[in-house]
Amino acid sequence: MQPPVEVQNLCQRYLEKVRHAPEYELMDEDRLEIYLKFGHSLILNNSTSIRLPDFTKADFVLCWLAFLTAKKVSFICKRKSVFSEWDDTSEAEEVKNILRAVQAYLNKRMTFDEANNVLQEHWFFYRPDITYDVLCAWRASMNVLEITLFGKDYYVELVPGFDTFTIQAVEAYTVIDYNLPGEGDEDEPPIPLDYDISKRLRFWEWWLIEAIPQAWELVN
Repeated sequence: MQPPVEVQNLCQRYLEKVRHAPEYELMDEDRLEIYLKFGHSLILNNSTSIRLPDFTKADFVLCWLAFLTAKKVSFICKRKSVFSEWDDTSEAEEVKNILRAVQAYLNKRMTFDEANNVLQEHWFFYRPDITYDVLCAWRASMNVLEITLFGKDYYVELVPGFDTFTIQAVEAYTVIDYNLPGEGDEDEPPIPLDYDISKRLRFWEWWLIEAIPQAWELVN
């Protein structure tokens, strides 16, 4: 299934806007307008948790888009992942398990309890032994599993409980972190973070041209 014509037109419009933006950014309000064009969504219009049986078509598109977005940056964990002192599972393995659970749950090959067990197993944020880009990629996958299970996550960004996965994925894909793993706080690292804006443009081009149509195809 292809996206509705109005979604395709909107993606094309924002593609041109991003390409001409000084920092190649797709703004919060732009993403929200695209999401709302997907159709009636309980995820975007509900302040309470909802479950898969209640999802509308638009909700499934949103969740598949979230899955594709997190998967796009999962390679960062494979490239730079390490094993912690207290856990013998690397971030690469964790992200693989998390995204596998998302995919299985959306395809109704995994129960809610089974997928929620994956979420609980990997639910901790103290990560002193990884770089910021790996942390963001890991967070993106966790945010996707949360919204797939509950229709929301525990952050408030663009929409209450939604879209954190996109923010984290863009950070992971574009950030340049010169600090050693675990060196300083992410808000005040010893060496300031830098960003590759050419990669930001490539990310949004992929997201608008490829990811959104793929999400619609996956619904069927």
